[in-house]
Amino acid sequence: MWYKDGVILSSPSLTSPDSLTSLLTLTPADFPHTGVYKCSAVFNEGSTTSDGADVFVRGFSTHPQHTLTINVTVTTLECEARGDVAPDVTWYNGATLLDHG
Repeated sequence: MWYKDGVILSSPSLTSPDSLTSLLTLTPADFPHTGVYKCSAVFNEGSTTSDGADVFVRGFSTHPQHTLTINVTVTTLECEARGDVAPDVTWYNGATLLDHG
């Protein structure tokens, strides 16, 4: 049985290459998958639970959208990236690095 943040996973994607192994697959991994995962095993003599495995998912939560502007002086593009450590976002116009100012 698999747990995420102490809650039993209701419909996990599992594979069992043999009778002693259970593999949990997170596809595609996304921000809601971030958490602590544990596996429990039940035996005739009792049960045991694994140590927690911390899973961190990083990536873009908002991608820039294609924008067409005609005769305007300012265009705003939005990009949001998330991670367990705040990422640095860098903008390019083609291969040219844009100034943050």
